[in-house]
Amino acid sequence: MDTPLVSVLMSSYNSSQFLGPAIESILRQTYDPWELIVVDDGSTDESWEIIGQFAARDARIKALRSKENLGASAALNLALQEARGEYITRQDSDDLALPERLEKQVAFLNEHPEVGAVGCNVIYINADSHETGVSDFPLTDDVIQSTLLDRMCFCGPTVMAKRACFQQAGFYFVDDLKTAEDYDLCLRLAEVTRLANIEEPLYRYRQHAGSVSLSKRQFQLVNKARSLEQAIQRRFGANSESELYQIVARDYLRAAVVGCASGEMQNSRVCLGKALSYRPDILSVFDLEELILRYMPKISMMAALDYLRTLFEEMLPRNSRLRRLKSKLIAQVYIESAFAREEMGAANMDQKDLIWRGVRYNPAWLFNRGVVSILVKSMVRRESISG
Repeated sequence: MDTPLVSVLMSSYNSSQFLGPAIESILRQTYDPWELIVVDDGSTDESWEIIGQFAARDARIKALRSKENLGASAALNLALQEARGEYITRQDSDDLALPERLEKQVAFLNEHPEVGAVGCNVIYINADSHETGVSDFPLTDDVIQSTLLDRMCFCGPTVMAKRACFQQAGFYFVDDLKTAEDYDLCLRLAEVTRLANIEEPLYRYRQHAGSVSLSKRQFQLVNKARSLEQAIQRRFGANSESELYQIVARDYLRAAVVGCASGEMQNSRVCLGKALSYRPDILSVFDLEELILRYMPKISMMAALDYLRTLFEEMLPRNSRLRRLKSKLIAQVYIESAFAREEMGAANMDQKDLIWRGVRYNPAWLFNRGVVSILVKSMVRRESISG
């Protein structure tokens, strides 16, 4: 069998800090032949110069440039149109491929002709290239097919697909689902072929601390839900009553809560409306309390209280069950603030006031030993001061 050409697609936008090592990691691959198509997506730093230097040194590297910043999907589509390989994969401009990545993925696809696309586990690294963990993605098609309808189970840039399967799935990265384009592609590939992951980590995936804001997180969740909506419609028809819409409803509800935490109230109301349209009882069957607590601001007690009041008064419907949940969570914020001040040794009357505010919302806290202890200590301090 002839050795198939592998096309590696890379989009770069102002990534000059990591771009050189990313390209070098492809140059160090033990597999050959390959081509690397790099698109500078309107960068304003030295990215284009770096790409040009590598392209001048190695004819296997093709450099493309967009004068405007098109976004990752559009830039990848430019690269895709130039791809000549039988196998097609990606490389992010701030990540690193281990030397045997291409060789082992090609070997897997050759040895498993029923599989049309394969990813791999990854080593997570931070901005300083220090390792922070290792992924544990599902490996086999039966697990991947079911899991993928709930969540992404690949590291997007690691997915290597046979050209024929890519073409069957639609030879493009969708441009209107930014941050979810990899998930959308994997859903489309899952409809035309079997999928797999290689257990061995063959890729170093860079995670930048603080890079995902809450507003971006809402955007991600909305586009993830939209990707799944479209997949359900393709598979079962536009009027489907598939139970998978429950997952869509869950994702829209998450996006609504996240948007509330980031101040995107108009988007949050739209997301909640979408969630309720798919699952009218979503607020009673989903663990809403856990979701609210997950995104509650930690910076201060007042920020947490403002978040809860906005959530319950400006977004969620008003009923007795949600009023009870609101009281429970507000009480928890006050009580936990009192506990935190007690642990810091802040011996003043604030703890008592916070306790009583919490108890007003949820009297059950009066049976908590920690609460009783703070109240007793405050009484002793008051008597010692008055004595």
